[in-house]
Amino acid sequence: MLMRRSAALRRRLQRDEAGFSLVEVVVAMVVLMLFAASLSIVLLNGLSVSKVSRQRVAAANLAARELEIVRNKFASSTADAMAVAATNAVTNGNPLGPPGDSVVDGTPYTVRRDVQWLPTGTGVSACDGGSVVNYPSLDVSVTVTWPNMRSAKPVRAETLMTPLKGTLADLSTAFVAVKVQNAAGLAAVGVTAEAKGPGGTFTHSTDDSGCAVFQVGSPGTYVVTLDMPGWVDQTGTQRSVKTAPAVTAGQLVRLSMTYDAMASMDVTLTTDGGYALPSILPAVNYIKPNVAAASARQIVAATGTTTRVTGLWPSKDGYAAWPGGCNDSDPAGLPTSGTRGAVVVLPPGGVGSVNARLAPLDLTVATRGGVPVSGAVVTATSQNCGATVPDRMLTLGTTDGSGKLKTSLPYGKWMLQTTYRFLPATATLTPASVGVTTYTFEVD
Repeated sequence: MLMRRSAALRRRLQRDEAGFSLVEVVVAMVVLMLFAASLSIVLLNGLSVSKVSRQRVAAANLAARELEIVRNKFASSTADAMAVAATNAVTNGNPLGPPGDSVVDGTPYTVRRDVQWLPTGTGVSACDGGSVVNYPSLDVSVTVTWPNMRSAKPVRAETLMTPLKGTLADLSTAFVAVKVQNAAGLAAVGVTAEAKGPGGTFTHSTDDSGCAVFQVGSPGTYVVTLDMPGWVDQTGTQRSVKTAPAVTAGQLVRLSMTYDAMASMDVTLTTDGGYALPSILPAVNYIKPNVAAASARQIVAATGTTTRVTGLWPSKDGYAAWPGGCNDSDPAGLPTSGTRGAVVVLPPGGVGSVNARLAPLDLTVATRGGVPVSGAVVTATSQNCGATVPDRMLTLGTTDGSGKLKTSLPYGKWMLQTTYRFLPATATLTPASVGVTTYTFEVD
């Protein structure tokens, strides 16, 4: 008996030991896998850092190469010096091998060269004041980028080049400097500006201070134009034009302009819950900033329940919108004397959303004896709108079995009309600026 119990105990202990060993193996494999994964991450990060380091070294060498090529050309002759100065922005002007990107170890690099006159001396922006020095310098900067940079920053190199004495002596050295600011009042960097006048047509891009300097040569009056797709000035105009003061030989003239990436606004026509929009959607309105009062109001035809308005200056004051293309549809004007609703501030290059609220109407069509009229089609015609305005007449809907119609209208003065027993009936209505306007339309 004792022998049998001892044997059974040994067998059970052997089973327990076998199971415990299997658990140990599983735990060991999990620990090993975690260690291998951590080691892989460390190795991959190390390889990535090493690759980025090699790419930055290659980019630095390409930047130094570009500056050396330009420096040699600048010093070779007067004509070449002026040619370098005339080319404001050049991308891959001196590539390795065939025209295109410079490829090093399988990575294509883009080399951009920017030049800018410093007519008031080094360290001073020509847009910020000062007078023309005897020997203006040329600021030359090179920026090198490559694909999949991730968090790596572009490699930049910069130098100053001054023409030899006498190079500019025979030229009528006149300069025009343009300061471009964005909607926030900061420097608008990389904006392409064109100056056109007696000396020809010149194109430059604004530097980190938002300044573009033109060595125009001949004195006279120059017109500066900013015209970049997707950008607008403070009046919402893509092609922004400004005339600089007349410049004379040895003089620098300055002017300021405002330019930024255009904003867009999605305007959604809304009304209170349970009330319908008219079958013909009214236009949407907004106020255009920085223009004459007579042209400030902008009317855009609705393209659906939501209409996108583009080409907007990203004003810090924001935009409000309201429905209706007629003269008195502005809820802040007469006869409504209300408010335009919420204001949305639009980010440069971005899209904001705003609602344009129609006034909800709770209409009842009934006879003078109080009998509800079902199936009556109700229309509304503006009393302060030109005959050619598309939304001066709106169809509001059809009454239900109890003579009820829950609909909505833009603000202003309207004449309601329906037909009862083939005779037209009319009534005048001005929706309230807040709440629901309740009205009983009596017909004969």
